Amino acid sequence: MKKNQADVQQRQSRVLKQLAFLTALAGAPNWNSQAEVIQLDNSNFVQYLNADQPVNGTYQLSDNIDLSRYAPWKPVGNASTPLTVTLDGNYRIISGLNVATSSNNTASGLFGMLLDSQVRQIILRQPQVSSSGPSSPTGALVGELWRSRVEEIVNFNGTVTTTGDVSDTGGITGKARDNSVVRNTINTGSITAITKSNVAGISGSADQQSSVASNLNEVSDMTHFNGKVYLTGKAGNHTLIGLYLLHNQIYYSTKGARYEEELGQRIVMSPDGKKLYVAGVGRDGGNPYSVFVRQ
Repeated sequence: MKKNQADVQQRQSRVLKQLAFLTALAGAPNWNSQAEVIQLDNSNFVQYLNADQPVNGTYQLSDNIDLSRYAPWKPVGNASTPLTVTLDGNYRIISGLNVATSSNNTASGLFGMLLDSQVRQIILRQPQVSSSGPSSPTGALVGELWRSRVEEIVNFNGTVTTTGDVSDTGGITGKARDNSVVRNTINTGSITAITKSNVAGISGSADQQSSVASNLNEVSDMTHFNGKVYLTGKAGNHTLIGLYLLHNQIYYSTKGARYEEELGQRIVMSPDGKKLYVAGVGRDGGNPYSVFVRQ
């Protein structure tokens, strides 16, 4: 038991380090709101964020949250009363999330539907989210996103499952709509759609006005070797065997220890001289996606 806990903690630590590599350095939103910030912990989280009487507002997690005593969790916010919040998770962990919905047209996740919201820096530890009703977008964090921004969210070893028809399913969000942004997120959980639905590691679907970028799905590991930094896993649902930084360029490995330098992208220094990011778009097997790194 202790060994299993140690393994989970060690992997969780690696995922946090991987998250740092995905943090975008340009065009980041201003999180310094002038509104009153309500601190949330285990004693008052459900007082403000619940399905029956949710309170729109600006929040910050001051401690880890355990939702196991509220299982099955009812998603906060729905089509008739979407939730509007600014929530800074401060890299806190939300555990014990267990969602199981069966009604039609029910967006499912920690949140059901978010509108004009910003949510960041939350680690969902082993969330269990399922829906069986048709037309029920489902994600670990949120089922449906409208004009909202989600970033630096981790679905750590969770499961997201839908059995209803036309239920977009993703590791972070089910559906992103109307200029929503999902970026710098990581999914290490399993995503399953039993029937005909859009399914993806990060967001089941996104309309043309929305952006889903700079995310990693099914990350396996990160390591340092001979001055290089390697990430392994998947990006944009396409296998990323390896990535390393050398001589101010990003390179992608294809087989074993053989690296294809023509895939490299230039690294640009941030204005403050402290951080690095990739200029342009990398390609893996002809499939483009953005990759960000941090010193």
